[in-house]
Amino acid sequence: MYQGFFEARFVTKRIYKVEKKEAFQAFDNLNQELEKQNVKINKKIVEYCVFDSNESIDDNWLTLNEPC
Repeated sequence: MYQGFFEARFVTKRIYKVEKKEAFQAFDNLNQELEKQNVKINKKIVEYCVFDSNESIDDNWLTLNEPC
């Protein structure tokens, strides 16, 4: 790493067709697992969408067989 530079990454977790309680539990589980692995978390943002008018925008996000 170059002096004066830093690297930041982000995680997006999307879950479909679950209740709010289950979605938030999945978010908590992810955070706990990252903390167990000593991943430093700078900020957490949670959104819960009740209706998605354009589900096709996420096509292939959840069905890819290989990582991007």
